[in-house]
Amino acid sequence: MADVGTSGSYKESDVHRSMLEYIGISDKKLIERCINDMFNYYIELNYGKKAGSIRVKLAKKRTDNRRDSE
Repeated sequence: MADVGTSGSYKESDVHRSMLEYIGISDKKLIERCINDMFNYYIELNYGKKAGSIRVKLAKKRTDNRRDSE
């Protein structure tokens, strides 16, 4: 008898879920970097290099698997 978590459609969906999470994290980092670059270019152009910089950090996605029972 095969172990439930090591093969089959359950394991396949688990692999897909982890890959989607990895891709989502990569996209989030890319967007953060682009937003931070845009803000810093704007600040440097308008106020000079010594004005400082802004760092934007996007929040991690909440995973709420509860369903409303209505």
